[in-house]
Amino acid sequence: MHILQLCPRVPFPLTTGGAIAMHDVAAGLIQAGHRVTMLAINTPKHRQPADALDHLGPNFRLVIVDVDTDITPVRALKNLLFSRQPYIAERFISPAMGEKLLELLRTETVDVVQMEGTFVAWYGEFLSRQHSAQAQRAAPGAAGPQPGIHHLEDAGRPRGQP
Repeated sequence: MHILQLCPRVPFPLTTGGAIAMHDVAAGLIQAGHRVTMLAINTPKHRQPADALDHLGPNFRLVIVDVDTDITPVRALKNLLFSRQPYIAERFISPAMGEKLLELLRTETVDVVQMEGTFVAWYGEFLSRQHSAQAQRAAPGAAGPQPGIHHLEDAGRPRGQP
């Protein structure tokens, strides 16, 4: 099985509980015989080189997207005045990350998308919107269940939206 693991940071070095958990999920999946592609936000605070997790072996691939998640007064004020997203989470929402995610899903066969934590949960909503638009274009008025993304809960839904 090919698993795409979305992470809010590159889980290295293994010095925090979140990094250890994300790393160990990938390592466990690989040990169980799966292929793992980790799409991770490379943040200024936790910046890592593209080969930081090469020790996980040939069934693992790290794809990083540089995103500036630094907290700044100007961005915080802009968020307060113009956004419905909490600033702590909005810093991890990136068009570049969304595009890289779509590119991976278009060019590779992925069986499962594993989202590691609430900071990347928004990408589930993003994928749902992308899938919904594609399903409506492909099969307008089709009855019955559609293949694709299914939510167990609405954890990634932006505040104030139904």
